[in-house]
Amino acid sequence: TKTVESSANVPGSRAAYTHVTDNHQNIWIFGGINATGGLLNDIWRYNPYTNNWVWLGGSQTTGANGVYGTKCVADSNNIPGGRYENRACWTDKNGNLWFFGGFISASGNIPDLSNELWLYCIESNKWTLVNGDTFRNPPGSWGAKGVPSSTNKPDGRGGSIGWIDKSFADLYLFGGSNDTFPACYND
Repeated sequence: TKTVESSANVPGSRAAYTHVTDNHQNIWIFGGINATGGLLNDIWRYNPYTNNWVWLGGSQTTGANGVYGTKCVADSNNIPGGRYENRACWTDKNGNLWFFGGFISASGNIPDLSNELWLYCIESNKWTLVNGDTFRNPPGSWGAKGVPSSTNKPDGRGGSIGWIDKSFADLYLFGGSNDTFPACYND
């Protein structure tokens, strides 16, 4: 049952999913790709103190589309679509989880990518699309090195890593692969 922690709960098998630890040492997983190539968008929390899982949202089937809502507005209907290799994830000082990008298709020689930046509020169990584009393979805009701008944005990519500094003020994103996989970035 969604939102009910139980010893009978177990996430389905998957690879290339996102995992992050929250401020209470719970382990969270989101998305991934299953053995048949289906993309997942379910989010789970593992409580190491009770040794139980809880399914908190997303679809029980593969290939779910995203529900974007209004940028920067949390909504119980919002959720990222199925994806894998969205490894850029972190926990902010308020205990919220953040996720960036990923591969949003698994078929064909050139997979589609995302540059969506999502916030998941643990307390409210709601997703918010914070930034990025809602179409496949969005272009990036690098601007001038070291100069912040509202028009700067990474392009769609998967496999990036992300972290925040010690003051929890700045987010850093490094590398990943674009839609001409296995071409990789070092930015």
